[in-house]
Amino acid sequence: MQADAQTPRLLWLTERYAPSRGGMAVSCDRIVHALRKRGVWVDLVHLSRTAARETHQPRENGSDRVLPASAESGHALARLWALLERAGGDWTHVVSFGGALPCSAGSAYAAWLGVPLVVLLRGNDFDTGVFWPERRAALEDAIHRAARVGCVTEDLCRRVQRLFPGANAVWTPNGIDAREWCALPSDLRRAADWRAAHVEPGRKVVGLFGDLKAKKGVETLLAAIAAGRLGAAIHLLVAGTPPEGFEASLPPALARTLLPAMARTDLIPYLLACDAVALPSLYEGFPNLLLEAAALGVPFIASEPGGAGLLRDGAHGAVFHPGDADDCLRALDRLLAAPIGEVANWRASCLQLAAEFPLERECDGYLSLFAETADARAAHVTRLPAKGGAA
Repeated sequence: MQADAQTPRLLWLTERYAPSRGGMAVSCDRIVHALRKRGVWVDLVHLSRTAARETHQPRENGSDRVLPASAESGHALARLWALLERAGGDWTHVVSFGGALPCSAGSAYAAWLGVPLVVLLRGNDFDTGVFWPERRAALEDAIHRAARVGCVTEDLCRRVQRLFPGANAVWTPNGIDAREWCALPSDLRRAADWRAAHVEPGRKVVGLFGDLKAKKGVETLLAAIAAGRLGAAIHLLVAGTPPEGFEASLPPALARTLLPAMARTDLIPYLLACDAVALPSLYEGFPNLLLEAAALGVPFIASEPGGAGLLRDGAHGAVFHPGDADDCLRALDRLLAAPIGEVANWRASCLQLAAEFPLERECDGYLSLFAETADARAAHVTRLPAKGGAA
């Protein structure tokens, strides 16, 4: 059966997918489900470093395959190719969604299948990958072979083009499903009740959410609070996974609430309870939290990378230079001193920002990307004869 020229059929390779944690898994899950709802066929392969066994599940408009790929990734990917070659999915594209393994496998599979390769970079896979020799080779090969390189921020797009001249890099920003991220009356009541029960009058609630790994820049935020002796003015709300020894590193006067990781939409009352969500990243892609908090009208105290190039100082809250505790302290002082009218303007700007990045826009961007590359095969793909055919 020949593929419908109007409908992409994607072989999608990723290291991050539900139920894995982290922003990349959340984004991958959201994008794949949105594309399938739009009629795109997606055969997804999750190259999992934690799965104990292989599974293969049919889905509406595609399938999900989990492939253990921890100790012997080369063996796993060679074995997978044999399965894919036999299955013959009539794919129109191979998609590598971040990470070294998807890049390594994607460039080979796309060449062997004779279809365009699309590489989707989320930020950290590029930011650290270019400095790890064993990952750099796979990343560089995939970018050179790709018909398109989708970059989650405009800054990432510029850096890819400067490091790899000739790379056809395009901006593929995140989107948000506004139906999932809206404040119900029950959410507002829970937020107010939590503040009444846990926050001293006069303190501002600053929220940290998610997996607070080293790149998240939490040390800069804490150093600024300590340097400005702002512990008595702030209540720190942490929901997620802090680094080891985190609580012991907090300034003594700083009130704090530490909550475990939870389903993302369960965070809505806690986001609403915040005067500002903190995104102090040292380097970053496009954190999903940015649009999630913005959709609820919550302002930010964010580094420039944490704001993905979208947040503006004085428009969406306070923005500071990454890793700069002095500038972070300036931003905190601005937050603490902001009058009610200014905060109201911040909230309105955040709502407007989220409205500019609906899920439909995200999905349309990928559909356009696949349509454009469907006719660009000659420059990237060598057509090989069928098995047993003449050379």
